[in-house]
Amino acid sequence: MKMRPPLPLSFAGKLAMLNMAQHKLFKRRNRRDILHSTGLFDAFEFPVITRDHVPLSWRYDMNAKTNPDLIERIGIDAVANPAAIELHGRIYLVCRVDGTNRKSFFAIAESRSPTEGFRFRDLPLAIPESDESDITVGDMRLTAHEDGWIYGLFTIIMKSDLASAGITTKCAVVRTRDMLVWERLPNLPLERASGVSLHPELINGEYALYFHLPDEINKGIGIATTETLVHADIQSTRIIESRQEYTLKALAARVGAPPVKTSQGWLHIAQGVSSTTLGPRHVLYAFLTDLYEPDSVVRSPGGHLIAAAPTTIPSMASCTGVIRRRTGDVFIYYTEAEQHTHVVRTTIPRLLDYINSTPTEPAGLSDALRQRMQLAAGNLSLRSGNPARRRRIFSRRNRFENR
Repeated sequence: MKMRPPLPLSFAGKLAMLNMAQHKLFKRRNRRDILHSTGLFDAFEFPVITRDHVPLSWRYDMNAKTNPDLIERIGIDAVANPAAIELHGRIYLVCRVDGTNRKSFFAIAESRSPTEGFRFRDLPLAIPESDESDITVGDMRLTAHEDGWIYGLFTIIMKSDLASAGITTKCAVVRTRDMLVWERLPNLPLERASGVSLHPELINGEYALYFHLPDEINKGIGIATTETLVHADIQSTRIIESRQEYTLKALAARVGAPPVKTSQGWLHIAQGVSSTTLGPRHVLYAFLTDLYEPDSVVRSPGGHLIAAAPTTIPSMASCTGVIRRRTGDVFIYYTEAEQHTHVVRTTIPRLLDYINSTPTEPAGLSDALRQRMQLAAGNLSLRSGNPARRRRIFSRRNRFENR
């Protein structure tokens, strides 16, 4: 019996299927992933935000007369590196959305839960433009400052006045009080700076900015101060976290999310870039600065905090959003390979234990081997110092050998 080909779906049928699939995505439960959770982090099964979360009305012409085949008109490449903040019990993610037209824009997704149920607002975030020729935008970092404003700092790429230079980058500043009405401030006078974040508190009456410069001499994280952000006048700059050869910061040390305040200091989650046979590897690492002198690093454990999955090519993990809740839980939002944004849950005590108990980056092979030997020797002494445990091990071994 000859099978008849299926009838083509009507415009209304195609649209209903798209809406049904997205509604299912919004309602999906994001349960704890036991296999990938560790003593430090609780992982979750699914990404919290992807390009599939973008409203259909931003991608499709939903007029049956002008688009009878329901073809996607303006596609989306990725939703990446969201800034994160909690306000009045709701979680807000300000995402960088990359269009297939090579132009990026910001959009706000919100949810009652920090791990699931995020939905974008009806329209993208319309940030007032400057008088300069803006081309596209980079990642935003949000800071709830003690002065009462929520500041958003992001890189903006614009056409240069010099024909030989082509394009240039600057740091743009916006602020809001309610995540609804946004005010554009003058750009910061940090030439070629990218990845700028704002310290949540004043330091000696001044605003402090973390930044990194893409120069060839010192690809590190610096701190600068200014009396105001309305017409910023950078007084001084200092490198607080430098790149180091033969470490995870061999190529660069870059600014991550704004720091989180703890009882022992300011916790930073930054991005290290090292060289591998497969190309640059971007990982997240942590360090702690002094509570009263944030430009002074007091503790920097070795190794990475979070890395992309081994199957991810390119191997890239980036983070621009961290939330600390009143319960003490900390949610870290990180993006793998500029595509999917995941979240992990931890606590301040766990992070401080990791910071204080993890050995620092070894200077060379002998130091690395010494750290490893001390760890192994300590565990061996625990095992040999417990006679009851040793008897149980030998008993199980004898039963196995006598089978």
